[in-house]
Amino acid sequence: HTSTPFNSTPDAFQLHPDINLKVLRAYRAWLVAAFGYLWNVLVLTFALIGGGYGYTFGDWFFAVVFALGGVPISFWAWYRGLYFASQKTQPGFFQTAAYARFFLNFLAHVGMACWMLVGVPVVGDMCAGIFSLFELFGSDNYGDFLGVMALVNVVAWGACLGLSLRVGREALERFKEGGGVAELRRGRDAGVALASR
Repeated sequence: HTSTPFNSTPDAFQLHPDINLKVLRAYRAWLVAAFGYLWNVLVLTFALIGGGYGYTFGDWFFAVVFALGGVPISFWAWYRGLYFASQKTQPGFFQTAAYARFFLNFLAHVGMACWMLVGVPVVGDMCAGIFSLFELFGSDNYGDFLGVMALVNVVAWGACLGLSLRVGREALERFKEGGGVAELRRGRDAGVALASR
């Protein structure tokens, strides 16, 4: 009788060893982003319980929507996108398409991380970011408590952004080393040749 041990490691360890660390960094960046989405909801929940502090039920609702959508979509769209792109070791169309999927979704992730970090109240206060710190600290004791929670949120999104930028840089380097740029040029040249006929 043999038994297979439970594997609790992320998918990164199933890749080639030289890629493992880079994909593991992406996994960590995703974990921090997931924490940030959930912590943001917690901050807004406590703010509503304490009397609003400038937040409305609509802000809380959109924070919940961001968390319920952002966590699984970011996992599927950019983390799994990088994982699948890293599996493709032969340069060609499929590797280029996999990296294109990753970079497109990753840019949206970086934009969202910036928005959550700063929390500019342009379309609502659904992000407990840097702007929230100035509004919450000094209002009263409960406001200070919320300010500390918002500070944790800002640190989480700052760490997420830093990790994500490193992951993006490493993915771009791997894309270039794997012949992705040359494949894009070949595709462009083929498209120009077809258009000129």
